[in-house]
Amino acid sequence: MAIAGGTQTELVLYELRRRGEAGLTPLEALDAVGSFRLAARISDAKALLGPDEEIVTERVPGKTYARYVLRRREGQVSLW
Repeated sequence: MAIAGGTQTELVLYELRRRGEAGLTPLEALDAVGSFRLAARISDAKALLGPDEEIVTERVPGKTYARYVLRRREGQVSLW
């Protein structure tokens, strides 16, 4: 079920932050965000990330799709 408000890209970022290490697959994105094109939304979302965040693409073993996970960029030290 898609969450009301925001663009699909913003909703994908919201889902990535909410899901943590569980990440997001294309089928889950279709259900949660209503997006048939998760890879395109991930590409758009990368432009919206802060300097300490990155989206990692993980291949799902034995499947033809990927899982996307939002992570803290390694080597980044917070000054706050």
